[in-house]
Amino acid sequence: MIEIITPEKVGEPFQCFDHIISALRGEGAEIERDARVMVGAHLLPPEVEIPDDVWIFNFEQVSEQNQWFTDAYVDRLIRHRVLDYSPTNIGMLDEIWGIEAQLLAIGDSDFFIDPRLVADGPGIRSGLPDFFGSLNRRRIDVIGAGAFRVVPFGTYGENLAKFLRYSPCVANIHYYDAQIFEIVRAAICFSNMIPVMSEVSGDQECYPIPDLFMSTADLIARSKSGDYPDPEDQFKAWTSAMPSLSENMRSVRW
Repeated sequence: MIEIITPEKVGEPFQCFDHIISALRGEGAEIERDARVMVGAHLLPPEVEIPDDVWIFNFEQVSEQNQWFTDAYVDRLIRHRVLDYSPTNIGMLDEIWGIEAQLLAIGDSDFFIDPRLVADGPGIRSGLPDFFGSLNRRRIDVIGAGAFRVVPFGTYGENLAKFLRYSPCVANIHYYDAQIFEIVRAAICFSNMIPVMSEVSGDQECYPIPDLFMSTADLIARSKSGDYPDPEDQFKAWTSAMPSLSENMRSVRW
């Protein structure tokens, strides 16, 4: 059985965690022994102690630009067993700090299906590709060069669902130079037949999804032309090629 521990701050501003937390708590993710996993450990104040037997699930991208990797957070990762969704992250954690994290790939799971994202009728998804997430100079430059609809940062839950319900496509634009694919957000889209276009990523070999990864120039051009990936093709590839989250859970060396 998996017990999930989250800081109080994991709420509205961090709802990208919700689907993963639900999946980890689901019956399909049960394992032979009990384990406690903390999601959002980077949000804890430095003085807070985490019990020695707790695993930390790192969702943060390893990058010199990422200010969440404080001395306190790195120390926690060094002292605890770590799970991570990204092979690139795992390699960087080991290279920089000698942290040996285990891979828990974010695969197909019924917990990503959200009835709020079902469009009200066929052919109703139209318009510009949506981008949702925080903005920095790099993202602003890419968005400005293309034709995107920017969902206001801080839009979550039902308000975000109102945008995605009619979205013809979601764009994945990298925030950090690490270029790690934001699979949690993409998984929600794939599972609900919302196509995704992404800039190339160091993790892209892990995700055999058709018409997903492309150069920044191509992403910009296709945002203008309306040439979006086929949602059914991506959905079929996602559900058939990706392992389930519960299978991943059982593969971890607890």
